[in-house]
Amino acid sequence: GLAVRQNGNFIVVGTAPNRAFLAAFTPTGQIDSSFGTDGFAVLAQAAGPVTLTQLLLQPDDKPVAVGWFSVASTRKGYVTRTLADGKPDNTFNNALPVTIERPFQSLHLKSARLDAEQAIVVAGELNTRALGLVGRVTPQGLMDRTFGIDGLSDTGIDGILNYTNSMAIQEAGGIVVAGSKNPMAAVCRYHG
Repeated sequence: GLAVRQNGNFIVVGTAPNRAFLAAFTPTGQIDSSFGTDGFAVLAQAAGPVTLTQLLLQPDDKPVAVGWFSVASTRKGYVTRTLADGKPDNTFNNALPVTIERPFQSLHLKSARLDAEQAIVVAGELNTRALGLVGRVTPQGLMDRTFGIDGLSDTGIDGILNYTNSMAIQEAGGIVVAGSKNPMAAVCRYHG
């Protein structure tokens, strides 16, 4: 993932063995040493290797990174946020990543957007059953228990996508997810 800041600088997500990080650069491609430690913010460690797929910038310039991490043969969703300067954000889940999971299933988070309330809406799939789902994390870094079932959509709905690719949030709050359903391209809309 990549995000361009209001000043023209940009941030990218990266993964190294057992670590995920954000790296900040100036518009000319030089490392922005004012971000994190010498231009890099090493993200809070999960219980296993992290793969980041999406980077968002909130209106206050705080970066939000989304993806998954692996534990044994299972994957769990991973959402984290730093301060605008790349330092840990104690107002987001006490500076720890949010773990999103469904018992006995692997979860890949592939897409994310900020809604009108600055909650983080994520989309991905449970790969053990090939079912698409969406979830919502509050601006404080907690699963939004008012959304779906414990913050995740109900995957038992007929017609749901098998795999997700991207998503958008409509002005009225609807969540539109593009992906596929056995093997046709498909679009699914959730009420926010």
